Amino acid sequence: MVLRISGGRFGFFLVDLTASIPAERGNCGLFMQLRADEEEYIVLSTRDATHSAVVERFCGRMELPFETVYGKGCCSHGVGKPGWVIVGGGEWRRDPEGRWVELRGTAPDFGMFDPDGLQENLRAIPGWAHVDVRLA
Repeated sequence: MVLRISGGRFGFFLVDLTASIPAERGNCGLFMQLRADEEEYIVLSTRDATHSAVVERFCGRMELPFETVYGKGCCSHGVGKPGWVIVGGGEWRRDPEGRWVELRGTAPDFGMFDPDGLQENLRAIPGWAHVDVRLA
């Protein structure tokens, strides 16, 4: 599912790659934050993936090239199209009753997400106006 939300300093998109998992297992996982031009994407995924795999699944969903770059040290992964930036990522959890959602932590190899404006963008999602958005 891809939701486009208007408002904020960026055009904001929520890409939920968890839609097919049962509700009892779908209350936590990994997320990534990406930007291109004046658009921001928050990508939610299950915990069974790595952050690199989340980016790869996102690229597949959006029909973007996924890139693996090998150099000195470990390899890096990213969107193989100019203008795309992986901001960072972490873990997410949400209350099964929809009272709160939490984004926290850091994605290894990608760093911490940018919390600036994220609460307002997430609360702009239809039905999320009264959700307690926690950023840690």
